Amino acid sequence: ASTVTRIDGSRSTVAAEIPVPNAPVGLTVGLRADRIYIANRGDGSVSVLGLDGVEWSRIPVGAAPGGVTEHPGHPGRLLVANAGTGSMTVADDLLDGPPATTLEEVEHPLVGHKLPALPLVDLWTQELRDLGEWAGRKYVVNVFASW
Repeated sequence: ASTVTRIDGSRSTVAAEIPVPNAPVGLTVGLRADRIYIANRGDGSVSVLGLDGVEWSRIPVGAAPGGVTEHPGHPGRLLVANAGTGSMTVADDLLDGPPATTLEEVEHPLVGHKLPALPLVDLWTQELRDLGEWAGRKYVVNVFASW
């Protein structure tokens, strides 16, 4: 669902569903106790959320981040385990507190426009098909290069 669920522990109920980018898997509360860091496996980023659930910023990291923690000796220094590359990203959260403005989702300028004419071979029928045939439906285009 690409959300983080906030639980009211005193009532054992869901208090809120906080939207975050694709496939959140790792979470830690910041050492400054005013923010939460969320590793977003699906888009290779770490979201910085205030305790109210508002996203303050998003930090690009490596492929498929899973674990995220804050270095205990350096508040704001994030250590992120990237499962997709078998690497670790070290990033600094430079925010002293909530930003003056919050992040807004920006829609790509081509969203809502007609698909371009692009004929491709259908793997099942071996016929030439146009992307426009699938307008409004989800599909996968596999681009493979063998050089």
